[in-house]
Amino acid sequence: MLFPKYLETFEQEVPALVASKELTYSEGFENAEVALDNSIKGAVTGKAVVILADE
Repeated sequence: MLFPKYLETFEQEVPALVASKELTYSEGFENAEVALDNSIKGAVTGKAVVILADE
């Protein structure tokens, strides 16, 4: 599993990217339609991830 391997790096790098707005996110299933639409239209310059369930 990759999670343990990259957890420390994730915790070091991602909060700074979010704080600088270089990485953005939106929470909630209600945002899935907009995320998919933006992806199809090419409005997303990176990757869009929609989480449908959280264990």
